[in-house]
Amino acid sequence: MFNLRSIDLNLLPVFEAVYEERNLSRAAERLGMSQSAVSHALTRLRDLLRDDLFIRLPQGVQRTPLADLVYLRVRDSLAGVRDLLGETRVFDPATSERRFQVSIPHPLGPLLAQKMRDQLAVTAPGIVLEFNTRSLPVGLERKLEDGRVDLVVDWMVPQGGAFRTLELFNDCLMLVARPEHPGFMASGIGQLIATARFVVMRKRRRVEEIPFVQQVIGLIPEMQLLEMSEQLEVLLIASRTDRIGITPRSLGDLAKQSFGLELLPFTFGDKDIPISLIWHESRENDPAHAFLREQLASGMRQFARDNLLLPG
Repeated sequence: MFNLRSIDLNLLPVFEAVYEERNLSRAAERLGMSQSAVSHALTRLRDLLRDDLFIRLPQGVQRTPLADLVYLRVRDSLAGVRDLLGETRVFDPATSERRFQVSIPHPLGPLLAQKMRDQLAVTAPGIVLEFNTRSLPVGLERKLEDGRVDLVVDWMVPQGGAFRTLELFNDCLMLVARPEHPGFMASGIGQLIATARFVVMRKRRRVEEIPFVQQVIGLIPEMQLLEMSEQLEVLLIASRTDRIGITPRSLGDLAKQSFGLELLPFTFGDKDIPISLIWHESRENDPAHAFLREQLASGMRQFARDNLLLPG
């Protein structure tokens, strides 16, 4: 067991900064220290914990499994101390240089990301947003828990009570097909599901664990399905073959204008798909995080009102 008197607690904010910034020079700038001082502090931590903690790479550092474990404890402890001392209550968006990681698996992720960067360039020019718009993200729940991701915009809400959500807008399913498709507009939904060939997004969870969207897709015989990794691939295949695409309403305008596809509301079940802003409860009382949540929510709701193609 460690003797706490032998541990310099000043090393912990250094560890936190390097972990979150994944770059020694950015961590040093954030802490107001020299890079050599940060490196020296890390050496002391490595000796203490008998682990590399961070492995140098050309683009920054890679965290070790022990660093992930330590960060979970250090983050919450330091947040509690800062909250007690009132440090987290001092936040000025006009001067802040905080960095945030935002994941948007929703197919409009790239456009939403650009919208938010433009908005924050006016309200908080020093804040840096880094976006991941991968449609099939890996380990989002753990990344929210350990702070590697600050916010998620998604239709799949993590399990458990440690996550907070705010509904942004409703999406729904649409069918898309090329204008020359035989029987697309003339056939009923039930007949299409029974006989047509489809192209869809690959499932992110087992059917019994996922919302209505992919439960419906699970009703289509496997031999009739072609699964893609990205929604744009679904639109491309639908525009070049007789496969019918199943896609969110939010891509309807793009499907129509850029791919020349016909649209048909998917009334099988007639359910909306809530798109939510998701974060971990440990960030709830961080004023900078609260500011970002407010900015993302207002910006994305406005984007939805301005750009989503309504069914019918």
